[in-house]
Amino acid sequence: MKPSVEEQILFPALNSKKIHLIPDLLDNVFSLTGSDLAHWYGIDETGDVVCRKAKGIFRSSSCDSDAPWIEFIVDCRELLVQNTRENKVFPELLLHKKMQSALVCPIILEGLFTEIILLNSLQSNHFGQDLLNKTEEFRTYASMVLRDRPQENNE
Repeated sequence: MKPSVEEQILFPALNSKKIHLIPDLLDNVFSLTGSDLAHWYGIDETGDVVCRKAKGIFRSSSCDSDAPWIEFIVDCRELLVQNTRENKVFPELLLHKKMQSALVCPIILEGLFTEIILLNSLQSNHFGQDLLNKTEEFRTYASMVLRDRPQENNE
């Protein structure tokens, strides 16, 4: 399926024949959202959550496979936003002590939950409706690209 004109503008690296999928997808969503820290997590064959790629201005903590937010994301399969540090529902979403807001973007492939993108920002209330809409579009497109990738060229 050929990308739409809007998708080509929003996600230019995804149109390249030389794409390295996960790093390029993470770079795209990182730039698209203006995030300061990003992790791409995958679910391995044992069901553990593992970090496949990280990007940002700080070294960050790793993800705990038993973190409550992971179970929540697996169940709801929707974007999750925490826009202030004072929100104590899922404090582990903030990967560094200076981060103020977080956005979790699950990637669903053919009905199976397989990938998670966790974005952080230094600014409170960074992830507003406009960024949520763009991230939802990105998620749809990333799912399509990952679904159609050759297995040996996924990272």
